Amino acid sequence: MVGLKRRTSGSFLARPGRQLSSPVQPAALIGAIYAAYFYFMRDDPELIRSVAPQHAAYWHSRRLNGYAGGPFADQSGGLITFASASAEEARALVECDPFVTAGLVARSWLKEWQPE
Repeated sequence: MVGLKRRTSGSFLARPGRQLSSPVQPAALIGAIYAAYFYFMRDDPELIRSVAPQHAAYWHSRRLNGYAGGPFADQSGGLITFASASAEEARALVECDPFVTAGLVARSWLKEWQPE
């Protein structure tokens, strides 16, 4: 996440015009950044299927503000968005993802995202 800057205010929408099921309080996000984590999987369908439930449970258990995530329709990888206190915290969350620790991620990008 090169060149990250802190977001000082704002709210997060899952889709334009649709609020997340657990609304994000803007005051809770002051100083936070929004992260977008794109990842593409290695070609190991059996291992991916066995680790996928751990991956999903990991991200859901974090209870992150602004969390939205899921696989791409072609199952080549996925996208996760979330609010984080810092770039370092976002990086640490990604590094502990079970897909990452199992060596299943072929390519990934972690970028600051500025939702409107």
